[in-house]
Amino acid sequence: MDVRRICAVAQEVGDHKDFAAKEKQSVLLLEAAARQGARLAVFPETINLYCGDGPNNPRMLSPADAAFDDLTPVKNLLNRARELKIALAFGVFIRERGELYNRMYLFGEDGSELGHYTKRNPTAEELADGVRPGPEQQPLMNWDGVLTGGAICFDTHFEEVFTSQRRDGARLILIPSLWDGGRWLPSFAFRYSLTLVVAYGAWSKIIHSDGRILAENGHRSEAVRFGHFPPLSIADVNFDTETFHICRNIDKLPAILAEYGSRLQYVPDEQNSVFHLTSLSHDFTIADLVRKFKLLPYQEYFQSYKHQKAVCMKQRENKTPQK
Repeated sequence: MDVRRICAVAQEVGDHKDFAAKEKQSVLLLEAAARQGARLAVFPETINLYCGDGPNNPRMLSPADAAFDDLTPVKNLLNRARELKIALAFGVFIRERGELYNRMYLFGEDGSELGHYTKRNPTAEELADGVRPGPEQQPLMNWDGVLTGGAICFDTHFEEVFTSQRRDGARLILIPSLWDGGRWLPSFAFRYSLTLVVAYGAWSKIIHSDGRILAENGHRSEAVRFGHFPPLSIADVNFDTETFHICRNIDKLPAILAEYGSRLQYVPDEQNSVFHLTSLSHDFTIADLVRKFKLLPYQEYFQSYKHQKAVCMKQRENKTPQK
């Protein structure tokens, strides 16, 4: 069992007097997340867009105008996160060696930088404004044992952003954004066994690796706009979970359920030909069950199938008579 409370913060760009005013608001939202017991708070794309919200707003900032040369301007936010012992992720326009990037940084509960993800697919407008694309392959970040990747806003249109990071072992993708990510995100979460955290001012959400939306909230909600609810989406995510295709796995399920009983959550999903297993105990992990019962997790099942098919095709080629 590995349960962690995660918060997606629906902070709007706003129309603040200066960045210091937006950072002050960010600290207040971070404190609200910490009071709710969150271990990780994820803020939206480009925290340094602090004014000019809305179309044709005369105060709208360009990426170059908003960009930081380093993270000194967010030192109060970083210091408060360290004091609260809460992990923190946010998007930011940043200059590096004379180039402009749209980047997400992730900091651990102790305040240490765990790494960053650079937007692989800036919008056409960003490219015109000089924002450089990030590399196609980027190292994952390790959040206390959970390998974590990223996607930023327009990246969510590109499935390979998710498939490549899943191949590298990611189980969690953080998505600072200026839109809600589209209807395909639950499909990506299910298909690639990924937990997705979308932080967007209008509508943030947390999507389980089985495709369910665990929490969603934002300024589209009247209750948030009227100040009744804080603009936070909060969910408890158990990362000790796995999805299994029924083929080559279903026959082992009765023995597993008989032995582990109430210490294990079993969720059948016959419509998608899978079932989900989640450990509810600190005495064993789902990885232990995979080894003990020789289970094939969903991703490995299809890798095994592709290998089997390739071998079959190769054998067929070898048996084809030569003319």
